[in-house]
Amino acid sequence: MGIQPLTPHESEHEELIQVCARCFRAGDQEDLAIPHILGGPLYDISYARVIHDDGKIVSALSILPREMWVRGAAMPLGGISCVCTLPEYRQHGYAGMLCDDSIHRMHERGLCTSALMPFSYEYYGKFGWFEGGAALAYEAALSDLPNYAEAADVRASEPGDLLAIAELQAGIVCGRTGYAPRSAQWWEVNREFRFGDIAVYDRDGIEGYIAYRLQPGAKGEDSVTPSRIAVCELVANSQRAARGLCGFLNRCSDRTEIMRWNTDTASLRASTLGSYPHTARRQRMFMYRIVDLVEALRLLFDGKAPIAEPLKIRLLDEIGTWNECPVWITPDGLSTKPVSTANHIEADIRHFSQLHIGYRTASELASLGLLTFSDPRALDLAEALFPRQEPYFPDPDSFKW
Repeated sequence: MGIQPLTPHESEHEELIQVCARCFRAGDQEDLAIPHILGGPLYDISYARVIHDDGKIVSALSILPREMWVRGAAMPLGGISCVCTLPEYRQHGYAGMLCDDSIHRMHERGLCTSALMPFSYEYYGKFGWFEGGAALAYEAALSDLPNYAEAADVRASEPGDLLAIAELQAGIVCGRTGYAPRSAQWWEVNREFRFGDIAVYDRDGIEGYIAYRLQPGAKGEDSVTPSRIAVCELVANSQRAARGLCGFLNRCSDRTEIMRWNTDTASLRASTLGSYPHTARRQRMFMYRIVDLVEALRLLFDGKAPIAEPLKIRLLDEIGTWNECPVWITPDGLSTKPVSTANHIEADIRHFSQLHIGYRTASELASLGLLTFSDPRALDLAEALFPRQEPYFPDPDSFKW
């Protein structure tokens, strides 16, 4: 049969962890992350794929079954993680074989979409993933933030706060494209590893929280790195909570200088931190791919679509060839049976994935020559079906570390 991707046996679990740890060993965070991701209670080894050579695992890829909000629908999603090959077995195409194979495995398992945090956008683009979301890299001097009186109602979190924190986060981000629903087990497993310290705004109940890590500064021969507070997540559902957390950050200025936070526009606006001196640089953050076109559209347009006439969609997908069968979106929803219409669009899987998640609009893709359409009416229909979103994938939900 030759070398081919296989599902590892349960008895190979420790070997799988060791292979990944060896490939990614670059610092303490990676050393801790591999066993956390691959050895925790949320991990299912039956979703892993490995390649054996010389009687041992030499290359591996893990699929983490999750969900992601896309336009208000919870999409089954395969998070691609821990793609690696032992150094002495590289340049044989093993990782590429695993990436190709993972598309088929996710399709078999009913995971209709996929996302990953790439080391190379070009590399994963060969397999159909494409840039799908961005973050605002926010930075501010803590001394520039107001010292609001509401900071007096911010306290360190306690174990009993976890349920209220989880419910607060879920209520605010539910339906925002790119965010992931978090189970109670997710919070139990990830709270310490993903968040560090947590402070809550508690006046008449918890209305906001901030998860953060204090990072000391360092002096080099030619430069000085200032101490900073790395914000993992900041959530507030009221103006007084936002002021309280802002004041809390200001009061940290006696210990550190700079605040850094990867966030999205909605969270930044709710926090009020965009109103004070800062920089916010937009940077791409994850790649996205449709694995099963029919299911990914059905979840968006089950029984109803915001158009008055049908639109035919045709994709090109060299790996997921099942996606090349045309589908029709009608006012009554999705149809896989031919519907009489002259309106149609066509795109490569990479660019249609961007349209599906709302990272680019149909007009933008058409202007770039990445989407073809029968006439302007077809483009109007695509615009109505897939309006722009702001896909954002929070750091705590990362498939990486």
